[in-house]
Amino acid sequence: MNLSDLVSMGAVVSTDTVEVPIEWEGHKFTAHVRKLSYGDYEAMAGLPEDASKGATILSKTLFLPDQKRLMTYEEAYQLKPTFAQALIEAITTAKAIVSPKT
Repeated sequence: MNLSDLVSMGAVVSTDTVEVPIEWEGHKFTAHVRKLSYGDYEAMAGLPEDASKGATILSKTLFLPDQKRLMTYEEAYQLKPTFAQALIEAITTAKAIVSPKT
């Protein structure tokens, strides 16, 4: 088995974004979401206790409308909670976050 086999099986996370429509307080727009990889999950496992997991997820998955860069941790941390929740729901819809099996 080689890397191209793994890619064709879907075992490698694409760097492409998924477009997800969002509606928040009467505003409609499209979020561009990047799926999390194994390395992203591993990095989040080592976060300091006082770090915001939600802001970290947003900063690793959500591209700003111009699609040229990811939202920074600081930008995500400053979002209104209701807007951040709408974004987290969009990320979940895009299946960018995989819940661990129990």
